[in-house]
Amino acid sequence: MTTTPTAIEDDPASPQARPSNLSPASLRMELNTLPYWLTSPQLIRVSRESIVHDATIEWQLIEDYRWAVSIVCPAFGTAEARANDAFEALCLVREQLEPYGWRIGLAGSQVDVWPSGMARDQGGGLVAYRFDAPDLVEVFQPVDPETVTTVTEQQAAAEVHYGGRMREMPNT
Repeated sequence: MTTTPTAIEDDPASPQARPSNLSPASLRMELNTLPYWLTSPQLIRVSRESIVHDATIEWQLIEDYRWAVSIVCPAFGTAEARANDAFEALCLVREQLEPYGWRIGLAGSQVDVWPSGMARDQGGGLVAYRFDAPDLVEVFQPVDPETVTTVTEQQAAAEVHYGGRMREMPNT
């Protein structure tokens, strides 16, 4: 038994029409599916005094091309901030929680990760560089919270590595 393609499948402009020559990466983009750590909201792990808790993080572009980041965890409630890029908004959220001993399990919280100015200006601060590595890191990619540090320690490491001030006073 053969089936007859529908008009939608025959129409190359239709989102259901799929060229057969797409690479897996192109097909993923074509199907608008992303790795789980690029989608918001998502489940992450946070820790305090070596006790790990589940939390939900959400980030989004809001009015005036600013970014909002919020983390919700039953152990501490909600922490949220707004900034000119997602990385800075994440730093502001972390700075709310760090005085209480909380560490946020995201790649963007690791000591050897910091975004370039271009990544912040043009990419919204969603990607960053790992020191001494050519690869980009997704800021919101979940990691073990025991592998992260404070904003102050991370910024100091970035300033030593890059040789300059890495953060201005944010516009909140």
